[in-house]
Amino acid sequence: FSLSLKGIESVVHEKGYNLMIYQTNDNLAIEEQIFRYLENGLVAGVLSAVASNKKGYVEHVTRLNNLIPIIFFDRSIKEMSIPHVTCNDYESGFTATVHLIEKGCKNILFIGIDESVSVTSDRLKGYMNALKAKGIEVIESNILLSESVDDMGLKIKKRFAEINKADGVFSSVERYTMQLYKVCNELNITIPGQLKIISFSNNPFVTLMNPPLSVVIPPAYEMGKEAANLLFQLLQKKKELTCENKVMQCALSYSRSSVL
Repeated sequence: FSLSLKGIESVVHEKGYNLMIYQTNDNLAIEEQIFRYLENGLVAGVLSAVASNKKGYVEHVTRLNNLIPIIFFDRSIKEMSIPHVTCNDYESGFTATVHLIEKGCKNILFIGIDESVSVTSDRLKGYMNALKAKGIEVIESNILLSESVDDMGLKIKKRFAEINKADGVFSSVERYTMQLYKVCNELNITIPGQLKIISFSNNPFVTLMNPPLSVVIPPAYEMGKEAANLLFQLLQKKKELTCENKVMQCALSYSRSSVL
């Protein structure tokens, strides 16, 4: 999100506007509170990476969108006719999982936040369909979801204690991957010897991890910039307030966490 904000700022400041940043920490109640506050006409438009895509939890978005334009970036509510700029999460999840399979993994974990978040849902579908395409059973206990880093650490430890050992992990959340490395170090699980890992991340410091991390790199800066440009086109009435969606391509970089 820091890179996305840099992309947004590069457009906003050029246009002579100020950027106000609100953080929800994936808390829907906080998001609803912020959106109600913004109904007072404080801002000209909103760029939002929504906290949840749960059915029925869109009233606050609909209400604000009736007053000012909203653009979704990174995360979206697909059932709503609101323009969004995202990356190819499904295809990237599929490709990352196939990579692990081709490296010999047969029992691959998926770790992510709540499935109601659009990016988790799409990446999880890619993971599941990659397993099916390669004739590997989708095992429910291999799908670890949590909204808390500490809770995810406990779930990983519990799963590693099972007899049916995992040999690969596809992580859709960078901060959970850091927790995964920590758990592997505590349990003396070698990477990539015993466990191969690939994760969504655009943190340049992944090359300094031990071992360096294989990553799916979302175009965060470009997504932020594209979303901001689209918002200003709406504000300037160059486009009708209709749904225009842009899907940007992730890059993949394989390193020693998944390649012996």
